[in-house]
Amino acid sequence: MGRRLAPFTLLAVAGMAQERALPPPVMTNVLAQAHQHWLGQGDVKRDRIRAAGLYLQAAEAGDAEAMAHLGRMHFRGEGIPKDSALAMKWLKASAAKGNARGLYHLAELYQNGVGVPVNHAEYARLLGQAADHGSADAMAELGQCHEYGTGVGWDPAKARSWYEKASEQPRSHFYPMTLAWMHQNGAGFPKDAEAAFGFARLAAEQGYADGPRRMGLHFLNGIGVSKSPQAALEWFTRPDALEDPAALVNLADMLRSGTGVKKDEARAAALYRKAAKSGAPVAMFWVANCHENGIGGPVDFAQAVSWYAKAAEHEFHWAFPRLAMLYHRGQGVTQDDKRAVRWLRQGAEKGSAYSIYLLGWFTQNGWELEKDGARAIDFYQQAGERGWAQSWYQLGHCYLDGVITPKNFSRSVEYFQKAADLGSVPAQHQLA
Repeated sequence: MGRRLAPFTLLAVAGMAQERALPPPVMTNVLAQAHQHWLGQGDVKRDRIRAAGLYLQAAEAGDAEAMAHLGRMHFRGEGIPKDSALAMKWLKASAAKGNARGLYHLAELYQNGVGVPVNHAEYARLLGQAADHGSADAMAELGQCHEYGTGVGWDPAKARSWYEKASEQPRSHFYPMTLAWMHQNGAGFPKDAEAAFGFARLAAEQGYADGPRRMGLHFLNGIGVSKSPQAALEWFTRPDALEDPAALVNLADMLRSGTGVKKDEARAAALYRKAAKSGAPVAMFWVANCHENGIGGPVDFAQAVSWYAKAAEHEFHWAFPRLAMLYHRGQGVTQDDKRAVRWLRQGAEKGSAYSIYLLGWFTQNGWELEKDGARAIDFYQQAGERGWAQSWYQLGHCYLDGVITPKNFSRSVEYFQKAADLGSVPAQHQLA
């Protein structure tokens, strides 16, 4: 195991405001001025437009670090209008010079389908290059890729290795949101919810596009701070958050469930559609889910199929098993288990644990796939290892009832316990 850094205190988080700048080895005066205006350092008042102008001046003079900052600002709309073409132009130029930050943000374009089709394999490849050039954020995200099988093979050991490499980098070499995520999830650092909240707050204070949404999630879920749906609502409805498709999805989630606000499914569905039109795959998924389940309007399986397919085109892994089940049931499309299995296999390739679980279910029942108990058990185990509680629960019943395998009470209890540990209420009842 690699060296782990001690969890950061909130005092240390606050101290990062002066440490954050991520300076390259040699920084031009123009680039230094741009950083000062970006962060509002010293006596310089924060001015994103002025910062963008200075980054542009340095970028046109050939500074790869300035190119990376300018590309990120165009990508995220931080202080200047979003422009995918300019984001791609400057990030490609920066990456071509071997700049770690440019490579990292170019990877994000492929991850999010900004100016190019979504391509998780290319996203992971560029993260690898960025990590090789010293990007701490890229190291952390590569760990996440291996943890979830995004663009690379699912490999928990490699995930841990990359998280540990990231944790060994100087704190000033990270974006605050990366540190927030790592501390929240115990990725490379011990779990520390208060430190995670502090870094999320720092990101919001420094004007990063995802900062308000992350603050809202901390308050919504009580991560490192007292739970407050009202405070979450205030963050999600800030003007900058309302321009963030992901924040719109979080706001829609609150309205759909009635969490901290009056339940309003029609408004939730409208917000999902607005975010989906901005290209957010998670919003496309929820638009489909609303059509499938009659949330905010009538059930429309054909529209559900259409929107799930759009989310799948963006490699949103939750969409694949939902499409498979619609084809299996013949809802919105002609019943077709061959197509269903095709969607499940694509989902499994993208790391969808639910897709792997359903491949086990189809194999157990002989739907399009050859009926094979041993193979079904293998699928269930793969999905369970990826955190899908229903797989362990299903295995528990297989051994309890002697379905596709001889009865084995002790094995059934073992699998019910695994499911219960992941929060499965039916498994908890089974053990009671």
